[in-house]
Amino acid sequence: MDGAKSRKMPILQVLHVEDAGPFSLASSYVAPLVELCFIPDAVFHKRSHSALIGSGLDVWLVQL
Repeated sequence: MDGAKSRKMPILQVLHVEDAGPFSLASSYVAPLVELCFIPDAVFHKRSHSALIGSGLDVWLVQL
């Protein structure tokens, strides 16, 4: 991530979320690893295996 930042590349965070259960945001289990200390430029929540479906990431990438 340091290399990407030094090259002015955006750092993205993609989290898998669901409406209920352990993958819901309310469960507090959906969180980045503590060892990864960074501030993302954009955060996306995905609900399927692909981060490009329904998360808004595809739109963000096209606009960028």
